[in-house]
Amino acid sequence: MESDALEISRQRYVDGSRGLQRFAEQITGLEVPTETIEKWRTLLSSMRIIDDRLDRIENVEERKRVYSHIKSFLQDGAADFSADPPLAAAMSDVRGLLETISDDKRAFFIRTVEMILKTTEDIKLEEKAGSFAKLTRLEGQLTSKLFLPFLPDEYTASDKHPQLVNFFARLGRVGNSIDSLFDLPADYQSGQTRVRPTLLNRAVLLGAVLTDAPSLVKNANISKELLSKFVRSVRDTMRDRPKK
Repeated sequence: MESDALEISRQRYVDGSRGLQRFAEQITGLEVPTETIEKWRTLLSSMRIIDDRLDRIENVEERKRVYSHIKSFLQDGAADFSADPPLAAAMSDVRGLLETISDDKRAFFIRTVEMILKTTEDIKLEEKAGSFAKLTRLEGQLTSKLFLPFLPDEYTASDKHPQLVNFFARLGRVGNSIDSLFDLPADYQSGQTRVRPTLLNRAVLLGAVLTDAPSLVKNANISKELLSKFVRSVRDTMRDRPKK
């Protein structure tokens, strides 16, 4: 059943928190608290539900209306998602997470969400493979920033923090590019993208993966085994997604 497939996919997202934890610890040498890991798990779970709901909306104006409601809800809780209980629960979970961080971090998170939603819509409307690939990388990079506000302040103070931010950004770009590369035929067929799944266009997306992947592999603080597990997890997550 489709609901079962979504649940499996959601759990794959949640399991990604373990990889983020190990990457962060290997780069900084600092332990990621259990509280942070749980927040990441909640965020990943909510992201999968929200992403699924947005993918189901074919009308551009309707998507924009939902984008506006998402931003309003995160800012002041004004929007109502009661017509869709799973989405309402996911949004409430994210808003609950924001109540655990400082005002500055909360504002950073909401601004990042706004940029992600704009980029996501640009991706859906883009017809050129080159621009599509750049937007896909940007979306992944922006998404990686959502996890940073939930790290303890000692991470921000660490001299390894810039390296961690950079690594997460590249990780997000690679993961999103791989996802788009393999999902392109199904996304085109279902109307999720306007970029045709030709060999040339898919080669352009592969180039986007190869742009960032070498820097991840060369990172001396990250084990190659962990990177291999990351790639496999992306593959498994795509495999277990509900059919579009």
